[in-house]
Amino acid sequence: MHSGVGGHAGVVAEALQAGVEAPEFALNSTPDQKVRLSDFRGRTLIMAFYPADWSPVCPDQIALYNEILPAFNALGADLSCALFVVDGEGVIR
Repeated sequence: MHSGVGGHAGVVAEALQAGVEAPEFALNSTPDQKVRLSDFRGRTLIMAFYPADWSPVCPDQIALYNEILPAFNALGADLSCALFVVDGEGVIR
């Protein structure tokens, strides 16, 4: 997979194995603000990534996450969703 995360466009990333600490990263939450993994340090974080394909599935998926958010919170977990766009060269932006 190609990643544009953290300004490293074209970097091939490997999936993390269960139990391995995730490396620090930052994602744009708005054009002028970032959210960092360290913002959630000490808490359980569930991250959902989905492509900006504008299909009917994306809004349904987010609605479902919102519906079951109390179950995540009951487990002491925060939920963060990230939208990503893949450009014509297959690079995530």
